[in-house]
Amino acid sequence: MSCDLIAIYKWAIAAGMVVAPALALLGCHIAARDRSVQAICISQGAMLGAIVGLFFEHWLETQWLSVPVVFAGSALAFLVGETLTHQRHASKNTLLCSIFATLLALGYLFSALFPGVENHMTQVFFGDLATLSNIQAFTAIALGCLGLGVLAIDYRNISRSSFAISVFGNDIYSSRRHSIDAFSLFSLAAMAVSVQFMGFLFTISSLFLPTSLALLMGNRGLKFHLWFCALVASAAAGVGFHLSLHYTQAPTVPLIVLCLVGLGTVGSLCLRRRLS
Repeated sequence: MSCDLIAIYKWAIAAGMVVAPALALLGCHIAARDRSVQAICISQGAMLGAIVGLFFEHWLETQWLSVPVVFAGSALAFLVGETLTHQRHASKNTLLCSIFATLLALGYLFSALFPGVENHMTQVFFGDLATLSNIQAFTAIALGCLGLGVLAIDYRNISRSSFAISVFGNDIYSSRRHSIDAFSLFSLAAMAVSVQFMGFLFTISSLFLPTSLALLMGNRGLKFHLWFCALVASAAAGVGFHLSLHYTQAPTVPLIVLCLVGLGTVGSLCLRRRLS
């Protein structure tokens, strides 16, 4: 592989390697709080917002208009989910799956009614890090570093709240009893930004695959779990991107996901055997 080719995509590669671990760490806490289905709904809302935003960008011949629309789609999915599932714990995931199906149908319907954005449907879903401009890559890197910083600096409080919600069903350490807290807003913003720049598949895979695969190595403690998830996600983003540059017919994000599965599985089993 030519070094010149790597140099061309160096910022896109860096963006993937920074955003992926930030999402992986966030996904650990989302999974612990049993908000995985909600996260999928929010990401789907962001995807719908991205499609609608692209339509307005083509119609008004402007750029970056899709960004606020993506945030609006994520916020709408979050608020509808919170309203419908409030104090309905037994049917919560069922209602969220219904919301996801509705958002998915709206996305396909909108793309079918407006052929100008139909071609972007696949791109928004699968994503393609190779198409990131330098400005988009710099923005993703900056926001990824910000997310990593927040998760690292406030590690103890976030972990304590995740533990309380996982064990007791609510955050006993917080005086706020409703779901719209700082963590929810931070998660919403992170998923909206990731879908906007990286696509739906990259976002969901980075959120939940690392923490799921880390379970294969058994209980090694929270810090070890978080470090493993972050490192595997970052490594998979880098390796998968490099493979896509070598095998040009293979799409970038699916390769990254497969590398994430492979590295996560092998790494977990090796560490389990070594540490047992």
